[in-house]
Amino acid sequence: MNIIKVQKYVYNNIKQGFYDMKKKLHSTSIKAQEELRDYYLQTKDELYDSKMGLSFDIVELYREACRELGIEFHSYFLEYAEENYYVAKSVGIIKTKRGYVELIDNTYDKFVVNNSYKKLSDLTKAIHKKFQQQIREDIKNPKGLYYYFNEYSKPDKSKLIDSLKDKEYYGEIRNEVSAMSVVFCKNKILCLKDKDEKIILPKGHIEGDESSLATAIRECKEETGVVITENDHIKEVMGYDYIFSGANLKYMTNKEFKDVFNTNAIHKTIKAHYFEIEAERSIDVTEEDIFIDAMFMDIDEFLKRIAYENTKRLVIQILNIREIAKK
Repeated sequence: MNIIKVQKYVYNNIKQGFYDMKKKLHSTSIKAQEELRDYYLQTKDELYDSKMGLSFDIVELYREACRELGIEFHSYFLEYAEENYYVAKSVGIIKTKRGYVELIDNTYDKFVVNNSYKKLSDLTKAIHKKFQQQIREDIKNPKGLYYYFNEYSKPDKSKLIDSLKDKEYYGEIRNEVSAMSVVFCKNKILCLKDKDEKIILPKGHIEGDESSLATAIRECKEETGVVITENDHIKEVMGYDYIFSGANLKYMTNKEFKDVFNTNAIHKTIKAHYFEIEAERSIDVTEEDIFIDAMFMDIDEFLKRIAYENTKRLVIQILNIREIAKK
């Protein structure tokens, strides 16, 4: 036996379907959390006999095969759970001489096209990102908080869902307030490019008794190197708010997000400040891991490339204020 032969068997012989705890067959994928709670996880022999299963059964087949072959194995659970839409899937990963590789299941489709990754974290981030893209193709405006992504070990056969999910998944949400600086220089706007090549505006967390204006000025200098002052400030404009977790923003697992931020999710309120300067000022991007470049970008180009729709609406709001001021 080798892992390639196991994958070929899965591909050619295992059809889509699952059994519930009463051994009733469902020849479809899981459509609701209730079905996952009632899911009967098959053993390797049961799966070979039934030739019917989902990714959860197949991952356990791979886990057993890798144990027998002495291959490093990792399993992950991905889920998106909204009121009228539900997707859940398990993914198996092995370490080969070439690097970490995602194993195929009976959907005949890998999340990641690349054959191997040197780092396990790079492969899991790529899988998570692809999973989110698939959800966005299915439904409009998915909610980031409803994504779930964590590693799990061999599950308890009788309580699959408890083994897959952290019970604090929908737990604590922390409120935070940040300030954003929107700096215009004639027909250009000051912006940043992050490590994911996304175009964003400088912003950051309000510290202590600091005013939102002081934060916007400080964060602009810290993130871009551009020095602005209160004399450049035009006005505070209507900001926005959003909720994020490791799932939709950082491509972290839920556990990693909780470990780093000590909460399951963050409710972020953005206070936005509008500035005008007459000439471009010196740029000096910080050595943080988050950003790779800063620039004064033509406004039309910025509106095409801005990563987030709420930030785009904010900038358009300020452009309207500028037009009115010219009249």
